[in-house]
Amino acid sequence: MTLQLKTHTQAREEHISSARWYELQQVGLGEQYMKAVGECMEQIFMNPEHFGFLKGNYRHVKVEGFPICRCI
Repeated sequence: MTLQLKTHTQAREEHISSARWYELQQVGLGEQYMKAVGECMEQIFMNPEHFGFLKGNYRHVKVEGFPICRCI
């Protein structure tokens, strides 16, 4: 079975906006945020069955170091 990674434009824009906000809070934090989100996306892609469903066919995982953020 071939998996497809789909990202929505609105979600991508929200993550970029969040990274900018984190960067304003502390230099380098925006980059850490984007790296953490990328790692979560990779985890979901590499082992999707490890993560539960949030809604429909969408899986989610908490982004380490950023407690209110989740990759879906």
